[in-house]
Amino acid sequence: MLLGLGLGLLASYNVGFTLDVDGRTCIDVDECTDNTATCDVHCKNTIGSYQCYCEPGYMVDGDMCEDIDECQQDNGQCDHICLNEPGSYYCDCQSGYRLHNRQQCQDIDECKKGISGCSHSCLNHNGSYTCTCPSGFVLSTNNRTCEDMFTDNTNKCEVYETIIQQCEEGYQCEVVEDDPICRPTDKDQYEFNYLTVVIPIPVILLLVIGLFILCCLCVRRRREKRTKRRNTSDMLKDFQSFSNSTNKHV
Repeated sequence: MLLGLGLGLLASYNVGFTLDVDGRTCIDVDECTDNTATCDVHCKNTIGSYQCYCEPGYMVDGDMCEDIDECQQDNGQCDHICLNEPGSYYCDCQSGYRLHNRQQCQDIDECKKGISGCSHSCLNHNGSYTCTCPSGFVLSTNNRTCEDMFTDNTNKCEVYETIIQQCEEGYQCEVVEDDPICRPTDKDQYEFNYLTVVIPIPVILLLVIGLFILCCLCVRRRREKRTKRRNTSDMLKDFQSFSNSTNKHV
């Protein structure tokens, strides 16, 4: 556009353009190369203007680049934990799990991998594991090693770190196949109870069988005595009859 000002003419043009050397043509100004653009990171020239753009993980805010917090949207598709960082993010897992495919969390079988530290048996759970002990042993305070139950002074019966039974004084807990059993803390008392409670069962059975056999023998002996007496009585009767008959003939 040409405007008349006194004796001369002045070319008018829009912002983003400049007058060419011919004084008539408007040409685009590349704001990205002449340092007139105010982009924070990257600049892209357009006809009559320019655009700012950012690296992946950022969004344009005016002429500035702001970080995109991917964790705010659906937890970044992470199974457990999403951690945002400038221009990116990453997933992490809770203790007892390992990261799979950058987003999924899979259970770590500490028992199968042999990293549980259990002195005896190991039972795996999702995200954790539990050490177990054989009969006669209890789990120590480190939850890994097993100790003789008679050396443990606790009277709390625990399964998977949860108190489910309280033993009386003089007794302590032993967990056998997840079942709590209160046993005497005195080993001599425990052995005495074993002798007086466990052993008498077969002894009682033998006594019952012996008494039954003895009763049978007694009954049989009584029957034999009765039969012998009956035979003797019959013989006496026959003898008397014979004597009487002989006397009559004489």
